[in-house]
Amino acid sequence: MPQYDIGQWEQTQAELEIRRWLYSIGQWAPGADRAPGPDEDERAGALPDDEIDQVLRAEVVGRIGCHASGKTYVVPVLYAYDGAHIYGHSSEGMKLRMMRANPAVCFEVDHMAGPTDWHSVIAWGQFEELHGDAADQAERLLIDRMRPLLADRTTAPTPAPGAGPEARRAVVYRITLSERSGRREQR
Repeated sequence: MPQYDIGQWEQTQAELEIRRWLYSIGQWAPGADRAPGPDEDERAGALPDDEIDQVLRAEVVGRIGCHASGKTYVVPVLYAYDGAHIYGHSSEGMKLRMMRANPAVCFEVDHMAGPTDWHSVIAWGQFEELHGDAADQAERLLIDRMRPLLADRTTAPTPAPGAGPEARRAVVYRITLSERSGRREQR
């Protein structure tokens, strides 16, 4: 399981934004002035369904886009994927209020190895709040997905003030995916 370094992620995101900006103003990016190679189509373009699935299963941080009352909101979330649904949990706040008001949401995830080596998936679906056994099963799926990422820790995280058995349970939800699309570039 890869280690996630927020500093490296931020640097990669900055490099990608610089590259997008260079393209938008008509400037070349590294490699843009060369002729495409014979296998160029295999290294850039749309992702087939199996690779979309691989990206969704490999990553743990994605972004939910929601829209309600004339406002659009995009927020990163930890998630688990079972082949048809995205599962997450959240405390009460803007994201949940907006998804309850308009359950049609968008989900995006990407894997960035560098500015010219990336995979990106975007999916659309319906938000649904889970309760009872369905919420318990989704919570177990999330815990199983996150546990390997926490295995390196030598100390347990300090509970937040007020946390404990009496603390309110997070809202568990799923997004049933109805459409998916993916792109890649590997140079």
